[in-house]
Amino acid sequence: MQEENTTKRRFSLGLKTLLKERGITQTVLAENMGVTQATVSRWFNGSIPGGDKLTALSKVLAVSPEQLLTGSDAGGVELAVQAAAPVGERARALAKRIEALPASKRKLLENMIKEFEA
Repeated sequence: MQEENTTKRRFSLGLKTLLKERGITQTVLAENMGVTQATVSRWFNGSIPGGDKLTALSKVLAVSPEQLLTGSDAGGVELAVQAAAPVGERARALAKRIEALPASKRKLLENMIKEFEA
């Protein structure tokens, strides 16, 4: 159930991000998709379109259906999901990414942070 909610959340946030990046309104998307604005609004709230509509939506937005559902490589989608996460989750995720860096890159990042603190 949690995985389903995560997919819906990624889809919804990703859709919003992609429309904003492309300057497309809900009304224009609805017209291009041949659906009502209420349908697009449901997509914004986490309802995921069925196969044919999902495929058509991915073509309109120039991303794969998988990218719409997973948020990977979809031009800012992953960042949109992270931005919506509570601060503690974002901080932990960032800390993990920093820990995974080679020592030289971590030192460089540490020096950059010190410069901003000064």
